[in-house]
Amino acid sequence: MDQLAVPSRPLCVDMDGTLLETDTKDHLIASFLRRHFWRGGMLLVWLWRGKAYFKRRLAEAVPLQVDLLPAHPEFLRYLEEQHAAGRTLVLVSAADERIVRQVAQRFKIFSSALGSDGEINLRAGAKLKLLTHLFGPRGFDYAGNSSMDIPVWRGSAEAIVVNASLSVERRARGVAKVARVFPPHTGRLELWKRVLRS
Repeated sequence: MDQLAVPSRPLCVDMDGTLLETDTKDHLIASFLRRHFWRGGMLLVWLWRGKAYFKRRLAEAVPLQVDLLPAHPEFLRYLEEQHAAGRTLVLVSAADERIVRQVAQRFKIFSSALGSDGEINLRAGAKLKLLTHLFGPRGFDYAGNSSMDIPVWRGSAEAIVVNASLSVERRARGVAKVARVFPPHTGRLELWKRVLRS
């Protein structure tokens, strides 16, 4: 790769639905219900305490088989190329921070991993606030996949759209300069089968 073509700005990468084709929360819920079906009501109790609290307790309750999580192959190859060229990559997700760190350790291309901490649910505006604090206004590029990423794209220098619907891609183009698009790679039915098998 031509190293001059790699932006000096860090690339901040969403995890669930972007780097990964599935959502780690779905894998954890499926695993919890298989192991502790009789305690399923606890999920509602935890959720009542807030989404960040719910994610923290779920991450504590069951292990996540990180090596089995399906990554978007073309996007992962792009990230590996960016990393090899010296670009700083940051994994940032609304998932619990311990889950984000586990996923980052698997791929070994991220300089840091940021996630929800049991109190703050790191999504949308909260994610933008943190990234702006760390890198300055429009001091980062951002890769995401959903409507929750629109505020972050709006505050980024450039957007990368991964595994998104056409409507989300259109909205991203309306608020940011879209540098790359990586279309969905795997059908939803197959993805749900992978979640249920996890």
